[in-house]
Amino acid sequence: RFQGLRPIAEVQRKGDKMEAVFGISGGQISSDMTRDGRRVELVFLGQIFDEKGKAVSDKLPISRYFSMSLSDDQYQGLTSQDLTGHQELDLPPGTYNLTLVAEDRVAGTLGAQSVEFTVY
Repeated sequence: RFQGLRPIAEVQRKGDKMEAVFGISGGQISSDMTRDGRRVELVFLGQIFDEKGKAVSDKLPISRYFSMSLSDDQYQGLTSQDLTGHQELDLPPGTYNLTLVAEDRVAGTLGAQSVEFTVY
């Protein structure tokens, strides 16, 4: 049965720039046991589209891969909080849409989130 992730995707002002905050809540993070500990693998990919639906860049503004081997205690700590990343965005004034895709490679689950924002 497919169970999707519910990623975090927000855009906020940080000084004179905009910042994307992305991630997932810790309770959604899966692991499997290896000889090195609990393996966690997460991928976050995000693109920003202008008000006409055109990508603002050929490169993905958000492209992060997390691969970790954790002890049981470290894994419990990770799953008790949100796992987030931050990416500064340098955009001219306008209305945009951030679309984020998250993948938990251990569980084989995906999720997407879109958020509209305006740069003044």
